[in-house]
Amino acid sequence: MLNELSLGEQVKFLKIQMAAKDFGQNNKYTMEYPNAEQDGKGDAARHMYWNARMTQEQPSRP
Repeated sequence: MLNELSLGEQVKFLKIQMAAKDFGQNNKYTMEYPNAEQDGKGDAARHMYWNARMTQEQPSRP
């Protein structure tokens, strides 16, 4: 899938991935539940953030 993206789109994808990882490690759920980063509320928050950002940045395809 990444091979179908332009270099600029790939860079954007990787930036979103890094931001999602940071969000998953530094949010209210991981602050309250330090072990929640993996398969917990922190992980769910990371997935929610990543999916929302990817939806916002979908490349336009013909």
